Amino acid sequence: MLSDFLVMHPSGPFFQLSPTEYDKALEKYPELDEEQDVDYIERSASASVHLSSDAYFDNSTILAQFERLLKLLQFKECFNNHSIE
Repeated sequence: MLSDFLVMHPSGPFFQLSPTEYDKALEKYPELDEEQDVDYIERSASASVHLSSDAYFDNSTILAQFERLLKLLQFKECFNNHSIE
Protein backbone atom coordinates (compact mmCIF):
# COMPACT_ATOMS: atom_id res chain seq x y z
CA MET A 1 0.00 0.00 0.00
CA LEU A 2 1.06 3.55 -0.60
CA SER A 3 0.57 4.43 3.04
CA ASP A 4 3.24 1.94 4.06
CA PHE A 5 5.82 4.51 2.98
CA LEU A 6 4.42 6.87 5.63
CA VAL A 7 4.23 4.35 8.48
CA MET A 8 7.27 5.70 10.29
CA HIS A 9 5.65 9.08 10.81
CA PRO A 10 4.32 9.67 14.35
CA SER A 11 0.85 10.44 12.98
CA GLY A 12 0.04 6.74 13.16
CA PRO A 13 0.28 3.40 11.43
CA PHE A 14 -1.53 4.62 8.30
CA PHE A 15 -1.69 7.98 6.60
CA GLN A 16 -5.11 9.46 7.36
CA LEU A 17 -6.42 12.99 7.51
CA SER A 18 -8.27 14.27 10.54
CA PRO A 19 -11.93 15.16 9.94
CA THR A 20 -11.01 18.87 9.81
CA GLU A 21 -8.17 18.26 7.35
CA TYR A 22 -10.44 16.10 5.19
CA ASP A 23 -13.12 18.81 5.09
CA LYS A 24 -10.51 21.24 3.77
CA ALA A 25 -9.43 18.70 1.15
CA LEU A 26 -13.05 18.23 0.07
CA GLU A 27 -13.41 21.96 -0.52
CA LYS A 28 -10.66 21.80 -3.14
CA TYR A 29 -11.23 18.23 -4.36
CA PRO A 30 -14.92 17.29 -3.94
CA GLU A 31 -14.34 14.16 -6.04
CA LEU A 32 -12.52 12.61 -3.05
CA ASP A 33 -15.92 11.89 -1.52
CA GLU A 34 -17.47 10.35 -4.64
CA GLU A 35 -18.32 6.65 -4.89
CA GLN A 36 -15.38 4.72 -6.36
CA ASP A 37 -14.57 1.16 -7.35
CA VAL A 38 -11.91 1.00 -4.62
CA ASP A 39 -12.92 0.69 -0.98
CA TYR A 40 -10.67 3.31 0.66
CA ILE A 41 -10.14 3.51 4.39
CA GLU A 42 -11.93 6.61 5.63
CA ARG A 43 -10.04 9.88 4.87
CA SER A 44 -7.01 8.04 3.45
CA ALA A 45 -5.44 6.66 0.28
CA SER A 46 -5.19 3.14 1.72
CA ALA A 47 -7.52 0.52 0.34
CA SER A 48 -8.15 -3.18 0.52
CA VAL A 49 -9.44 -5.97 -1.67
CA HIS A 50 -10.97 -9.30 -0.78
CA LEU A 51 -8.65 -12.02 -2.04
CA SER A 52 -11.47 -14.43 -2.76
CA SER A 53 -13.15 -12.08 -5.26
CA ASP A 54 -12.23 -10.79 -8.72
CA ALA A 55 -11.09 -7.45 -7.29
CA TYR A 56 -7.46 -6.57 -7.85
CA PHE A 57 -5.25 -3.51 -8.23
CA ASP A 58 -4.32 -2.89 -11.87
CA ASN A 59 -2.15 -0.05 -13.18
CA SER A 60 -5.00 2.46 -13.44
CA THR A 61 -6.10 1.67 -9.88
CA ILE A 62 -2.59 2.20 -8.52
CA LEU A 63 -2.29 5.48 -10.45
CA ALA A 64 -5.62 6.67 -9.02
CA GLN A 65 -4.41 5.74 -5.53
CA PHE A 66 -1.22 7.79 -5.97
CA GLU A 67 -3.26 10.75 -7.25
CA ARG A 68 -5.54 10.50 -4.23
CA LEU A 69 -2.55 10.36 -1.87
CA LEU A 70 -0.97 13.45 -3.44
CA LYS A 71 -4.25 15.35 -3.15
CA LEU A 72 -4.58 14.41 0.52
CA LEU A 73 -0.95 15.03 1.49
CA GLN A 74 -1.16 18.78 0.99
CA PHE A 75 -3.83 19.03 3.69
CA LYS A 76 -2.05 16.98 6.38
CA GLU A 77 -0.94 19.51 9.00
CA CYS A 78 2.10 17.51 10.15
CA PHE A 79 3.45 17.66 6.58
CA ASN A 80 3.22 21.47 6.34
CA ASN A 81 6.31 23.22 5.01
CA HIS A 82 7.35 20.13 3.03
CA SER A 83 7.88 20.46 -0.70
CA ILE A 84 5.79 17.82 -2.47
CA GLU A 85 6.21 17.79 -6.23
